[in-house]
Amino acid sequence: MRDNALLELQNLSISELIQRLYEDAEVSFPTPARPIAPLHRLIDGQGLNQAELANLCSRNAMDFLLRRGGLQEAWLEANREPLAGFLYANSGGGCLFVRREDPVSRRRFSAAHELGHYVLHLPRVLAEAHLRGESEVELVEVLPIATNPEADELSKGELILQNHASLPPLDEMEHEADSFAGEILMPEAIVRALAAPFIPHCSDIDLARRLSGEMLVSRAAMMVRLRHLSLLRGETALLN
Repeated sequence: MRDNALLELQNLSISELIQRLYEDAEVSFPTPARPIAPLHRLIDGQGLNQAELANLCSRNAMDFLLRRGGLQEAWLEANREPLAGFLYANSGGGCLFVRREDPVSRRRFSAAHELGHYVLHLPRVLAEAHLRGESEVELVEVLPIATNPEADELSKGELILQNHASLPPLDEMEHEADSFAGEILMPEAIVRALAAPFIPHCSDIDLARRLSGEMLVSRAAMMVRLRHLSLLRGETALLN
């Protein structure tokens, strides 16, 4: 039943996926008065487990799942490389991890990025496996710690897949997960409504600072979103 529900997601656009997530979680969309996306509840609505771990690495995540009976055996490539986020999903379920030491804005972006992989790419992996008559699939994503989280919000994760030639290039899937994270944390209608009173009077950086606080994201993530929505006036393209 879970696989069938995920397979239904494979041909949806990012905006349609987000609509579906809100419906599944039975929660309302954010509004300008309440602009923070209910990310935790959207993740729960997909039956995806989530945890914050100190000193996150893939080995710690595997140990967490083994202790709680979520796995029979660990992912063989697990190691001690520090991570901001980690996703492990297979035919039986999945768990999303974020690094407890990170600021809440970074934890939310990491979690949204991993959720993006889960709803965008696991359905494609499942569909391809079904065509080959396979019942077992595995999807793993490792998201390294950003060297400068305030200036470098876009993720440089690595989606680890084998024998899935029909999937897009890995760089493209990473970009899709970042785009998903941006849209789910910073819905266009909300960003535009919140930005409108300040655009005539604020610099780009001040605008990003104001909106990032209201929507519980980093200034860097908000700057990227404002640029994508053509809401920057152009006096600066990068955070100082």
